[in-house]
Amino acid sequence: MPSIHIPPEIFLLICAEVEEPPTLAALCRTSPIFRDEAQRVLYRTIDLEGRDIRSFWSWAHAVTQNPHLAGRVHALSLQLPEDRKLAPADVTKIQRALHACVNLKELKLSCNEANGSESLHGWMLDGAPFRLTKFANTYFSSVYLEKSFWNTQSEIRALSLPRMHPSMTPAMFDAGRLPNLIAFGALPWQALPPGRPLQRLETSFSRDVPPLAQYSRTLTTLNLVRESLDNDVTLFRTITNIVGLLPALLHFGIAELVRRAGVRLVERSPATLLQGFSRLETFFLFFRNEIRFFRPHSNLIYEMDYDKDVEDLAVSIMESASPTLRRVVVGSEAQVDEVGREFTCTVTRDGDGEIHKSHAKKIDFDAVSMFWK
Repeated sequence: MPSIHIPPEIFLLICAEVEEPPTLAALCRTSPIFRDEAQRVLYRTIDLEGRDIRSFWSWAHAVTQNPHLAGRVHALSLQLPEDRKLAPADVTKIQRALHACVNLKELKLSCNEANGSESLHGWMLDGAPFRLTKFANTYFSSVYLEKSFWNTQSEIRALSLPRMHPSMTPAMFDAGRLPNLIAFGALPWQALPPGRPLQRLETSFSRDVPPLAQYSRTLTTLNLVRESLDNDVTLFRTITNIVGLLPALLHFGIAELVRRAGVRLVERSPATLLQGFSRLETFFLFFRNEIRFFRPHSNLIYEMDYDKDVEDLAVSIMESASPTLRRVVVGSEAQVDEVGREFTCTVTRDGDGEIHKSHAKKIDFDAVSMFWK
């Protein structure tokens, strides 16, 4: 029987429609043409967050031994072990794998321990051949990232350094070193580079919001992250201040990262406040320490340990805000038998004004944040 000729473009289209890595891996074993196209898709975006360390070593071996695979890596997310769990040979393997990805553009590094200490091996990035456009780092201690590394990364547009060391002043990220920077994340806000026309910010939830006014002409996206609790810094007061300073925001979100044992707060609903944003398109609110929200001048109370009340709060925010708002996400960590249980409700509004609801059993900050978009 004569063989059937299939144009290479068909293989490319098939692989482009496949999203699941196991399916792409299976296609690699189907035929040489499928292998080439499937590997191109499979290795373009590598996300090993939450995977066991064996997955990382397997990937590291593949890209170190196969330069054509390493050259296809465009975006890379890694969770690496603490320094004390790495042998000198392991550090060398990590460095070689990173340096092999010569066309890497997006890099996210974190520790695979919940409270892992920051690595002192920042030198591993020194001399790397790639030129990043996005860089998020909570793994390496920022003070150990060599100046020579920053001097070669002038193409960075989005940068997140939540644990930025006090010795790293905002001047290190001036227009001369990072001329293309439009998105910056750092805790606390004092680390934000002044005088830059930033479009996206991610910084601490604080009473000291006036400094954000310097970005009012260009800022479109703001994420506020709360790591500690201060009874004088309420959600309602913070949003009131932000509305006054940045009324033209397109994307706004507030997230609590840590649940404090025995802390249960009561807050006013932000629903009516969002009317002050004339162009707001998306809003998210993730909380872990609030037990209830209430609406002033009404009998409405939202108990945050109940999924239905979380949904009702999300719907009320959507219905009360500016008509430009198209997505609201509200997430809570309810306390059930002293164990935290996450729940998220997403409310969207379509072009006809109809409201749609969906639910998830986890809080996924990165999935809804517009900081990296």
